[in-house]
Amino acid sequence: MTIEARAVAYAGIEGILDALTPADRREVLRVVALENPQIDDALPKLTPRERQLLAFYAEGASDEKIGRGLDIAARTAQKDGERLRRKLGAENRAECVAIAFRGGLLT
Repeated sequence: MTIEARAVAYAGIEGILDALTPADRREVLRVVALENPQIDDALPKLTPRERQLLAFYAEGASDEKIGRGLDIAARTAQKDGERLRRKLGAENRAECVAIAFRGGLLT
């Protein structure tokens, strides 16, 4: 992993993830997940839609891209994401993905 990617992993800055290559983004999220091994109790309660959102988040997709991929409005994708973040106790998309990695939902 590049030094830049490791710095993002430790800083927890979601916006910088967009500047990384997809491979570095996945590596950052994997490292964050491995360094925080506690498993979140909310994982088994995720709906199929929430699991789809996590997959899109792992790829760095925007609400617009998520909306197109799920055939929903971008605003619906945004609201669904807000509910997912609350459910997981995450502050941002990157933290959602890290929780999913820890729980084995993403590899």
